[in-house]
Amino acid sequence: MATMNPCRAASLALVGWYLMMPPWGKVNAPLSEWVVYQSFNSVEVCAVARKTLVDFQGNYKGMAMTLITQSGGNLQFDGSVATCIATDDPRLKETRQSNSGTPMILTPARGAGRQD
Repeated sequence: MATMNPCRAASLALVGWYLMMPPWGKVNAPLSEWVVYQSFNSVEVCAVARKTLVDFQGNYKGMAMTLITQSGGNLQFDGSVATCIATDDPRLKETRQSNSGTPMILTPARGAGRQD
């Protein structure tokens, strides 16, 4: 049986996971433009939340998902392509994040995707 280097095992234990979504209509946007919807301690839990979000978005095909921020602003994103990203991913520099780990309210948007 192969053994893992103790330093490598410790670094893996410290990695968290973000469930992230791109802005509406910008599926190919760089991760720096995506929003962190929620954070998790394991990729398995993130994957379950991702499936729930993708299934929810599937009920509202063609509609943006509106994130209502704690400050009352509206941001519209595409939950159908939500992705779990490791917190130490170097592409995450200056990524928009939810406030203090509090999940934002996710609702289907009524109109075409736009950011207020």
